Amino acid sequence: GMIYFEWRGNKGDLIAYLILAWVVLLFVIMIAAAGMKNVYLGSPVPPISSKVLVAVDAVSPVPVRLHWGETILSLWIVGWCLLCFMYLWNHSEINNLVGDVPRGIGGVVCGLLCIQLFPVSRKSVVLWVFGVPYERALVFHRKIGVWIVLTTTMHGFGMWVEHYRYYLQGPLVNGVHVNKQGHNNAARLAFERLVKWDIGFPHGPPLAGLLAWAAMLVLAATSLNVIRRKHWNFFAITHTLYAVIYPLAWIHYPSLMVYTAVPVLLYSLDVCLRYVDAYRNKAAVVDIDVRGDVTKVTISKKGFSYHPMQYVLLSINGHVGYHPFSVSGSDARGNFTLHVKNMGEGKFTDAIKDLQQNDEVLVQGPFGKPRVDFSGGRYANVMLCCGGVGLTPALAFVSRVIADCGDGKDVPKVTIVWAARGRRGFHPFLAEIAELQRRHDNAQLKQVQWMLYNTEPTPSGDGFTVTLPDVDVEDAKHFVTTAPGRPDWTAIMCHQPADTAVFACGPGALSTAVETAAFKRGFHTHTEVFEF
Repeated sequence: GMIYFEWRGNKGDLIAYLILAWVVLLFVIMIAAAGMKNVYLGSPVPPISSKVLVAVDAVSPVPVRLHWGETILSLWIVGWCLLCFMYLWNHSEINNLVGDVPRGIGGVVCGLLCIQLFPVSRKSVVLWVFGVPYERALVFHRKIGVWIVLTTTMHGFGMWVEHYRYYLQGPLVNGVHVNKQGHNNAARLAFERLVKWDIGFPHGPPLAGLLAWAAMLVLAATSLNVIRRKHWNFFAITHTLYAVIYPLAWIHYPSLMVYTAVPVLLYSLDVCLRYVDAYRNKAAVVDIDVRGDVTKVTISKKGFSYHPMQYVLLSINGHVGYHPFSVSGSDARGNFTLHVKNMGEGKFTDAIKDLQQNDEVLVQGPFGKPRVDFSGGRYANVMLCCGGVGLTPALAFVSRVIADCGDGKDVPKVTIVWAARGRRGFHPFLAEIAELQRRHDNAQLKQVQWMLYNTEPTPSGDGFTVTLPDVDVEDAKHFVTTAPGRPDWTAIMCHQPADTAVFACGPGALSTAVETAAFKRGFHTHTEVFEF
């Protein structure tokens, strides 16, 4: 490691300089990208075979995405991991240590641990520059986490195999192998070496690395969908194991402390600032409106302001951790609203409906910035594709468009394509749609068109008429169309002008279908999934 060895040979020096140059390259790209205002980095890359994408994405340590910003960042990460492998592989070779390849894999672990915290920092400059939205950053975080577990396993098992071979062959003395061990003894001695704490050279205690690996397995297991979605509190508690994993990794390989110092400090600062804001500016519930399985929560927080398509992290008494919800709008007094779908008894979302007026809640944020600047005047048309409760960010955007148009600003024409399941799916949002349309008509605008799709099968096979509160049915037909079944996104995109930007929010399948259809037209897209 850098702490234990000063001379690394010509090849080692070259690798060290390459690593430094690679880091400098990242900063150069960031400076150049910052001037692009995410216009180009949010653009889709040229088409690649879907089968190739699926195959590569399955094994890639980073997401295989279709936008330049994420593609550039992914390629940088792959190069970073390769250089980290070469660095410790060379370190082992020139110092005649056992297990040059497993130690090189340990270098990959170090490289991944250096970048693992950046995707989950809510105000990460790296993510902002490359136009990576938070839900996509979580994909980076999860994939990097999976590869940390895999490479740590390979590193540990590889070191056991190499030491097993070492004891089996015996140490080399004057060109002759001496003190050879049998298979059983060699396996036992190799295992004993992995669980020792009193080894301090050329790295720290192997047992510390083994304990860090065990903590990684627990954290990874509790992050699986089947546990994370059904037992969020348990997931949130076990996810704090990162506070154990990093110190153990530092003890096992002290040089790692140098490599991870900056990301750990920045992430810790990010967390501290978010908690300070949440506790200093406590929020309170202003109103609760339960509409079927969707609860509309109106919250007041001092100094709160937001932009459409941003989200907040909400915490309430009796539940561990914070949960993300898109801001759906605000009222005349500056209070903001959330629409929360109840995911079942005992869940966090179920407890929200039991909140009372003036109850204190903790709110972090708002956070998030779309990769595409929908309201910056770049696009003449914006298409908002939503599924179910995924309509919430679209409501906030339409409200802002109407307000900006009333102020004389240039705004895009907006088409909202919303798919929901039956009247139960549409009902919780009809009052908001009616209010937005009244504001729209009062300003004598023709900017917004609604296309509603009922995905619930009906006996007659047709849709149904949406009845908006205090809006005449005949008048509603001028700005709202309804249809049965699921939207044909490809067909809908074909009727959109070339200067269209697309936003999608809803289930993963919907977002993928929308992004695929938009990709074929070359539209700039931003998607939100938040499948926690």
